[in-house]
Amino acid sequence: MARQVISKAKEQAGNEAVTGNGEGAESTSRKRARLTAETVGELDKAWTKFAERVESFDGLRGARMVFSFVEGALVTAARTGGWILLDEVNLAAAETLACLGGLLQAERTIVLAETGERVRCHPDFRLFACMNPANDVGKRDLPPGLRSSFAEFFVHPPDANADDLLAIIRAHLPANTPPVVCHRVIAFYRAAKRLASEHQLVDGADQRPHYSLRTLTRSLTYARENAPAYSLKRALYDGLCMTFATQLAGTTQPVLLEELARVFEGDSLRQMLTRVPPARSQDAVLVQGFWLPSLSNSEADAADSAYVMTASVEAKLRALSRAVMCGRYPVLIQGPTSAGKTSMVQHLARLTGHKF
Repeated sequence: MARQVISKAKEQAGNEAVTGNGEGAESTSRKRARLTAETVGELDKAWTKFAERVESFDGLRGARMVFSFVEGALVTAARTGGWILLDEVNLAAAETLACLGGLLQAERTIVLAETGERVRCHPDFRLFACMNPANDVGKRDLPPGLRSSFAEFFVHPPDANADDLLAIIRAHLPANTPPVVCHRVIAFYRAAKRLASEHQLVDGADQRPHYSLRTLTRSLTYARENAPAYSLKRALYDGLCMTFATQLAGTTQPVLLEELARVFEGDSLRQMLTRVPPARSQDAVLVQGFWLPSLSNSEADAADSAYVMTASVEAKLRALSRAVMCGRYPVLIQGPTSAGKTSMVQHLARLTGHKF
């Protein structure tokens, strides 16, 4: 069909070209533009491409592969008796929550809108849902009718209990960690949360930082993994600094660093932070006291000569190198326009031979 249309267009173009050479050409051009040979060629290409797509679609339709409904995790669990957890359920759309109504009733069924099938749940099927309190920023409550269908209980954070918090810290640090260090970490963690709640700490966006047990365990994991090379106390300082302090604005960061220094009271903090351990591998590059894995050192000299190193830049590069050496988490760099965020990462990539 497409080819026939193209042929008709060519024929019409030829007729108009002939008409354009004789009388009445002026009146014809006023009514519509004449098709030129170039225009006909473009139409031919467009129609040819369209014809190929039509033929491809017809082939899929013949094989009945155009559309296929695939059951999701919820329906699969309902059929097979699996357990499923709906996280942040209070953030789901109203249409999604409406689909859960049948699962929470005595008949325990779910209707598939796509097929019209009513699926009866397996006896072993269990539905769990989690939500943050509705008074948290950006959260909302569940509809009362839906919420009343759940067996509900509140989970208190484990860091609210001193013994639980001590057990968590001991589990994440090496077994030979002195008890006094563990208790000092608890004091620092609670001081950081208190200072944040009192708005004595703000991040680069002038917002109050959010510290949680996840923040603490990340720092302890960093300390445990880097203790063999940097010593436990040095790795612990770097871990706590990376997760608690580097996100803070310059005016409030010293307040938290003062609390952090109390964890290492009695130690020479300056001497501890300037100690550089042996390289972990032959291809490692030393950047601001941290050994970073390198692919090539060929661009190191060019990077050093093109990058202006000031005291503030060194402090930022030290924090970035610490996070890169961790290797576990992606790095978010916050700062105003032209603060040097991109150039700093580019410089570090050149030093370590990574493509940027």
